[in-house]
Amino acid sequence: MPERRPETWRMDMDSYLVCERSRSGENESRLAVRVTDAVSGAPLPVKVIITDSLGRRADGAGRGLYADGRFYADGEFEVRLAPGRARLQVSSGPNYLPLDEELAIEDGEVTRADVRLAQWFDPKTEGYYCGDNHVHTRHDATGEVKSDRQYAALQARAGGLDFLTEAGSSLGDDRAGKLSRPGFLFSSSPELAVGAFVGHFNTPGAQPTWEGTSPLPARELVEAAHADGGAVIYTHPLAPPQQLHWMGAAELLSDAVLRCCADTVDVRSEAEKYLWFAALNLGNRLGVSGSTDSCLERLRTSSPGDYRVYVQADSLDYPSICEGIRQSRTFASNGGPLFAFLRVDGRPPGSEVRAAPESRYRAEINVVSWRPLSSVALIRRGKEAHRFEPAGNRSFSAVHEFEETGTAWYVLRAEDEQGNWAMTSPIYFTPAATEPPPAATMALLEIGNFTGYDELRKEFFAHVIATVSEGPISVVRLLKNDEPICELRPESGDNLSSAGIPCTGVKGEFQEGWVWWPSPEKAQHFQMDAPVVESGWYQVEVLTVGGDSFRSHALFFDASHPKSRQLSSAVLSGDGNRFALVGYGEDKPLEEVGPPFQRNVWWYPGNQYWRIKVILDGRTAFERSAENTEIAALFRPFDT
Repeated sequence: MPERRPETWRMDMDSYLVCERSRSGENESRLAVRVTDAVSGAPLPVKVIITDSLGRRADGAGRGLYADGRFYADGEFEVRLAPGRARLQVSSGPNYLPLDEELAIEDGEVTRADVRLAQWFDPKTEGYYCGDNHVHTRHDATGEVKSDRQYAALQARAGGLDFLTEAGSSLGDDRAGKLSRPGFLFSSSPELAVGAFVGHFNTPGAQPTWEGTSPLPARELVEAAHADGGAVIYTHPLAPPQQLHWMGAAELLSDAVLRCCADTVDVRSEAEKYLWFAALNLGNRLGVSGSTDSCLERLRTSSPGDYRVYVQADSLDYPSICEGIRQSRTFASNGGPLFAFLRVDGRPPGSEVRAAPESRYRAEINVVSWRPLSSVALIRRGKEAHRFEPAGNRSFSAVHEFEETGTAWYVLRAEDEQGNWAMTSPIYFTPAATEPPPAATMALLEIGNFTGYDELRKEFFAHVIATVSEGPISVVRLLKNDEPICELRPESGDNLSSAGIPCTGVKGEFQEGWVWWPSPEKAQHFQMDAPVVESGWYQVEVLTVGGDSFRSHALFFDASHPKSRQLSSAVLSGDGNRFALVGYGEDKPLEEVGPPFQRNVWWYPGNQYWRIKVILDGRTAFERSAENTEIAALFRPFDT
């Protein structure tokens, strides 16, 4: 296929530097650097790493270096260095070619380096703006790097971002500090940790307020954020994968069954990609996004934009950006110099196309990359529909004609030889004759000794969530060794304790209780907390009025085990599609768990284990696990 060389792609340029030296008048050596655009001469915000002849890293910002030695500067900086050969690494986002050069630093001299970076491509020429909607300027009250909102904005600009959403900070309520400027937006919108067994959400463009009275609070959150002009993004949906009760987007599993999802989902890993694919195959409209969850006061954190989202928008303002996110006119990347554009019959991602028999459709593929490409693929319902051969080219354009008569979705994914990737949101196909969405179910079981927030207790609870798209539910059973120890029917009504809504609405101590949603008479969803004191194989079984039944995977709880721990299982399933997860983690010994509210904080960091298996349209698409044979034995195999 021919290479695409748009006029805006400057293949004939490179980044370079010009040096001059003078005596410093002092008994020291210094390097003074000015960084500009190679064409316009305008100063550029940059990420910098400088290594002197002794292997030491220099700090040109005076705020402390990150673990990889980087700091950020707005167009110019100066450092003191040991004499000898020094390495200078300068970058300004994926749109500019980075510079990596060695300089001779003379004893007692000032070396002045004029660095000119070449912009080789600008996605704004294609109508796309890029941003990171999940950055914490200062997540903790203290930290090794002196981070504030001004430095956060500088880091975003140095990463080539057009917008940055601060998702939470310990700096107080002084929002944004007027840090937006022409060509760059800075805003603060909360990352919402709605509750246990719900997950975290980014809400760019909104300051949503909602009652949170539903067992499925994300549904209320989406409505409130949209009313405020913003968007809602599931963030770090499988972080960490072994835990369902806190950071991971556990409600996404129920939302996928009920087909009432947020706008987009952050995808950073293969597991998250296949969770997204499974939700799409169940009939959901869910776009792709990317963010870092950077905590900028910490030494070991990613740079803003290391994962990012590109949004097609009419202009660079938050109403337009959020509208693009709500419409899924997006693609995501892991921050590299790689851009993927897809249109079907002229329609962008997020669009719907009516599938008609004997009709052919035209997919326009355009991938722009600075490095040689290794793969370009059009993906249909999670499986490669067509793999193109980029032949190591640094750009790729093609027109692919195809037929489609069924319910389907297509995304474009491209990757270069260094592992940089970009992936678009779906373009959806729906048949002219409306097809009912596939029946779907979800069963979740987690046993642990955590509270509704972040404290440990010595008591263990089983937490049960079950959701059906077609019902209603007739029976939910908690099984031990394949025998029911608890059997609940909708006619028993709700049992709400003083702790709040079971699973998702408890902010403190869990108590025994359960709830049906939207009502016991029309139960499509069930949540329960129940104490667990005996050893055995535990499992959830659900029956519907229509006679269907399904189960979670079984997990073994050892009541004699001396440590705090959590065991989790979740199965999302329907019409030949299945996302299955089990996980485990340990924390401090139970004998060390003290009285409430004395910093018995959990994280379950020890002896971790997880396993994920994804089946799409009847075939295994993804299977991966952590290596821990001893802990794996606590879960029955996926195929039983």
